[in-house]
Amino acid sequence: MAEASTASTTRAPSKKKATKSEVWEHFGKAIDEKTGNVVSICNYCNEGLAYSVSNGTSSMWKYLRSCKKYPHNIDKKQKLLGGHFKELTCVTEDIMVD
Repeated sequence: MAEASTASTTRAPSKKKATKSEVWEHFGKAIDEKTGNVVSICNYCNEGLAYSVSNGTSSMWKYLRSCKKYPHNIDKKQKLLGGHFKELTCVTEDIMVD
């Protein structure tokens, strides 16, 4: 009768799931003193958002797209002029009509 081989099997190491979303680079956590609930705080405007582990981070991503102080939301077409020009004067001519 043939003997069954007892080769040990090894499992491939499991890949670890990312523990944090990239949105946490733009938010911090705090505890609301009144309610005791966890709140996420925007790093740019200090606005507090309700946060629940069961609801995920989609509300934070949505808020980030509308945050007026988030650098990527600033309209790149309308840049502010900053000291590149000398003082400008407005010259008008008085036109006399007969």
